[in-house]
Amino acid sequence: ISHAAEEHRFLHRDPKAISLEALRKQRSAILSQLRQQLPYISVDWSDAAVFKPVPSEPIVVCRSMAAPVLIALRNRSEIDLSLTLPPNGRTAHIKAGSEITVLCEVLVDELMQVSDGITIPLAKVSGEDKERRVEVPIRLAQAAVVRGTVRDGSTIIPARVTILCSDGVCRYGGEFATKSTFTDKPIIYPPIGTWRKNTFFYTDGTFVIEVPPGATQITVERGFEHKPQTIDLMLDAGQLKDVELGCQELIDMSAQGWISGDTHVHWVTNAWNVDEPLSLLSMVQKAEDLRVANNLTLLQRYADQAFIKPSQAPMGPIPQYSNSRFHMQIGEEYRNEDLYGHLCFLNIDWLVQPIGTGSIIAGPDALDYPINRTAIDDCRQQGGISIEAHGTGGNKDVPIYVIHGLVDSLDQLEPEMYYRLLDCGFQLPLTNGSDHPARTLGIARAYVQVDGPFTYDGWIEGIRRGRTFTTSGPLIFLDVNDASIGDVIH
Repeated sequence: ISHAAEEHRFLHRDPKAISLEALRKQRSAILSQLRQQLPYISVDWSDAAVFKPVPSEPIVVCRSMAAPVLIALRNRSEIDLSLTLPPNGRTAHIKAGSEITVLCEVLVDELMQVSDGITIPLAKVSGEDKERRVEVPIRLAQAAVVRGTVRDGSTIIPARVTILCSDGVCRYGGEFATKSTFTDKPIIYPPIGTWRKNTFFYTDGTFVIEVPPGATQITVERGFEHKPQTIDLMLDAGQLKDVELGCQELIDMSAQGWISGDTHVHWVTNAWNVDEPLSLLSMVQKAEDLRVANNLTLLQRYADQAFIKPSQAPMGPIPQYSNSRFHMQIGEEYRNEDLYGHLCFLNIDWLVQPIGTGSIIAGPDALDYPINRTAIDDCRQQGGISIEAHGTGGNKDVPIYVIHGLVDSLDQLEPEMYYRLLDCGFQLPLTNGSDHPARTLGIARAYVQVDGPFTYDGWIEGIRRGRTFTTSGPLIFLDVNDASIGDVIH
């Protein structure tokens, strides 16, 4: 991921980008590391065929379970090649005498009859219909089965689980193994290429998964206040293994008055225009040990459709999923893309209209009207707070809102901009949110200090008072001469 981000900076002429020579060295080191972790085959591409120069060790494959294989493809022809690579049709260019490394998959379904090898698609030459294939030596094995249970004491609880299999693949198990809303995310930002798979899956507390035999590592996590637990197993072919998992609590932040929350959630599918059940939000909220989830309704209009989502409930709390520990609230993201920016409205009783303005959000016939101040005033009249959703984003009006006292908090703000506001004498709280489904729920969150027992009203008041910090992991405490976060010292 870091290397992909570095390549992105280089291609976009970022002044902070490293040199091309450094990129090549870094890529070479990554490939060397991958060859130690994954099955590896070296093949030659001649003018007429693909052939292996030397036999390689068989790859252990379980039926109906895709196994990875790295293939170093050397161009032994006298011309430069332009190849189309499976499975997604990516184009690769290989100069004569050079090589590239391709990640392929070996899949043996239930009906295939194989002995000690299988041929898989490798590439097509530009302009040719025929697909060249490569023979991969394999050894069929029966999968092992893991049955897992996650507990807190005697109670079965939701969590996120990572299972690293013996072939270097992280696989999913349980009821939500195929739910792409959980598994697929643009984990590199800005997004580079297509969305990628998370390494982990969510469980409601129990799961069953088939894995290849061999060394298997299982890790269970529950937010930032628990220590992840990792166990290592050596599984035989066909073995059934029961495992008990749990996370030790590192610190109880709520006991010190600090309550975690995600200010910016859209509980919808990755397509954004279909609601996900709130019961699943409640499960993931518990798996992430995220105390407050603000599920924000927005408006979006495309050429062929318009939608207002999520739409599971009206503005306000969701009583059936809220208690003294976890709270779920419906709010609004009010958006203008052309000029004014996006706003998170929390603690409101009804939608602020028109929800979105301007041609990009509300359609080509929509005006950039009314200005965002009108919406902020409406939000505050309801007792709500207005949070700048994406720092300054592509919009530069945030300092104007700050000067006019229209900003209750700032999400996703670059530190340099925050320091400039502080230097001008503006004392502003920081909060944060995931913008799910763009990112995993709670991956960035705000901790808000609440006086007395936890209530959502108290959480909102803590933001107003500036008693917040924002984090993607570290838990921060600060005291200066008996003053703490949110206080002012003269």
